Amino acid sequence: SSPSSESYVENDWQIQYFPPWLLKLPLWKNGINFIDCGSYIGDTLASAAQVLKEADVQLNTMQCFEPDPKNFHLLNKTAKELVSQGINTYLFPCGVWEENTILSFSADLSQGKFADSQQITDNNQLLPVIALDDTSIASSVNFIKMDIEGAEPNALKGAKEIIKHQSPLLAISVYHEPAHLWQIAQQIESYNPNYEYKLHCHGDFGLEIILYAIPK
Repeated sequence: SSPSSESYVENDWQIQYFPPWLLKLPLWKNGINFIDCGSYIGDTLASAAQVLKEADVQLNTMQCFEPDPKNFHLLNKTAKELVSQGINTYLFPCGVWEENTILSFSADLSQGKFADSQQITDNNQLLPVIALDDTSIASSVNFIKMDIEGAEPNALKGAKEIIKHQSPLLAISVYHEPAHLWQIAQQIESYNPNYEYKLHCHGDFGLEIILYAIPK
């Protein structure tokens, strides 16, 4: 059926990952220790620096994971520009997955995607992926964002221990696969039942739908 205004999901026009209610949470009294999965060219990093400064919330550390070499180069540039603002950024040129391995990566403009196989084609390259549980060991994490083109369930599996024991706020993209709208919440709930959930549509035509899991 053709698109209709009856079924149109409206853009809420709130800043993605930082809606007003989130900035007021008591979670941030000692600042934010942020993990950004799918950092692209540093757009979330730049947004975090600006929005949190305006909200008077301290950004303690930012761990950024971006596997695409072209994007990583621009992410690096963004991070260097923010050094003067006292933003401590740790950059990792790899993707986020359920284990530490090498996967075939298809770089399609801004939407790079991992294939769950080691097969390589003309358009693909082999790139490293990590599990957050094996990487951010003993680091205090209270905010994890994921926008990784459908690999969110795999990456959450690799962050199970962090979710279980540290209860970070989670902002997870759920629009890449229809079933992710409910499956990702179920997955988080199976790791840690002490979450409440909100869905925001930050883009037009049902794009940029983010599931926020807020620790109770």
